[in-house]
Amino acid sequence: MTLGTNTHSRVEEMLKTGHDESSLTQLIDSVKNIAIKNYMKSALPVILKIQHPETSVCEKSVRHPTLAYQGRFDAVVQYKNNWCILDWKTSPAQSTFSKQGEESLSYLTYVRQLAAYASAFNHDHRHQSYPIVKQGLLVSLKEDGTPAEVYEIPEDGLEQTLEDVKSKLKEFWAKVMSTDLNNIDFAYRP
Repeated sequence: MTLGTNTHSRVEEMLKTGHDESSLTQLIDSVKNIAIKNYMKSALPVILKIQHPETSVCEKSVRHPTLAYQGRFDAVVQYKNNWCILDWKTSPAQSTFSKQGEESLSYLTYVRQLAAYASAFNHDHRHQSYPIVKQGLLVSLKEDGTPAEVYEIPEDGLEQTLEDVKSKLKEFWAKVMSTDLNNIDFAYRP
């Protein structure tokens, strides 16, 4: 499940507020929509662990110059002394993703997305003034307001996943260029 625009902009606003817990709490309390308020409560412990959250890069488009794909990432943040691509996801407390975590099909798909965004960010000339992103953060915000689950994807995990993305892209372009025009399946099937 992805964040709605209103929820997403509120979480981004929290990042830009920084570590002032009083201001963050006031911001959360000012929200009338209970669902959005709960997602913000869930995000709070994560935001408090992000180093220099006010310097985060939020909601930017990226284009990979050689792999020919583009997208829009949620944030690039400094976390545990590393620059990371961050993707906010919302999930009910009892969702399949919440129960299965790293074993779920959603997790594998999300990590693939993070790897693609990180590579695009690192190669997109519009973002070359920023640090190189080497790790990923997949953050599952909870609709009941409980603290978010944070999945850290290490550098080697992103690199390995990027190789899988490149393989799928090669398959895609081979099929596009072929005359038999088969359907192309991007779903992850271990």
